[in-house]
Amino acid sequence: MLGAFEQIVVNALRAPPSVADAIFGGPAPGPPTSTRIGVTARDLTCAHPLLSEPDDPPRAPGVLSRRSIVSPDSDSGDKRNFTLPADALPIVAEVQSPAGTLVVQGDDFVVDGRIVRFFRDNPPAPIEVVTQGEQAAGYMERAACQVDLDLIVWAADVAIADALSGLSLERALAAFAGRTVVTAIWNAGSGFRVRLLSTRASLAGVSRDVETVGAVGWVRCTTRLRVRGELELMLASGTEDSTGVIREIVYRAV
Repeated sequence: MLGAFEQIVVNALRAPPSVADAIFGGPAPGPPTSTRIGVTARDLTCAHPLLSEPDDPPRAPGVLSRRSIVSPDSDSGDKRNFTLPADALPIVAEVQSPAGTLVVQGDDFVVDGRIVRFFRDNPPAPIEVVTQGEQAAGYMERAACQVDLDLIVWAADVAIADALSGLSLERALAAFAGRTVVTAIWNAGSGFRVRLLSTRASLAGVSRDVETVGAVGWVRCTTRLRVRGELELMLASGTEDSTGVIREIVYRAV
């Protein structure tokens, strides 16, 4: 779950020109033996939403949804057109272009049958489309949330550690600057998903110390990045919740 946040930063650090030769995500694999950078998501914490009554958080009904990665149509040659896959659900709930950045229907694109058509030429692709079906058993709830990530640089020299820390922070902040959605979990089979919406990253703190390995002292510089947003949790079973739904009315004359 936390790996999704780590991977965003790792990809940014590895993008050409790479910040360093050794870059990893997750807990440190062992003592340093060379200059390296680690990206570790420490924790994800949520604030309870405003409650109408104690221990009764507001929840919306669960809805069947599907996530599709769609490339531009190759047959028509028009890179503004994206045809939804056959298993897409009836309603286009949201579109991301590129994945992680929400775009607005009516301003950026229109939906014409099973085609998502952008107004501008060459929109960032592939796009991510969330389609929606019927109400299902389960629920959806949202709450304020934050994720803390540590950008950790090990280097033999203080100046190198400071320089790499600054560059890493710049890349990390830029990676989240245009992003509005981080999908932490999406289980296609069960309909369960956890996402952070309206993301905003900021610097939360910097610390520096020395880690001694054998007779070598490695300067360790830790930069704390805090990503805030609204956590969306959707639990929806694969079958529609029929409670309170009238399927059919049969009239018989007496």
